[in-house]
Amino acid sequence: MRLDKQELIKGNLMISEKETIKLKIHTPIYNKKDAVKIFTEIFHNAN
Repeated sequence: MRLDKQELIKGNLMISEKETIKLKIHTPIYNKKDAVKIFTEIFHNAN
């Protein structure tokens, strides 16, 4: 995942292709069918 540096400085999480910070996330997800739901909740709460 690559986040926009300028938006991150402002406190916003925005996915971007240019001027980015590369972010790797490792989480134990035991039920892969729920992965999208879990990550959606994580990013919704972070923003």
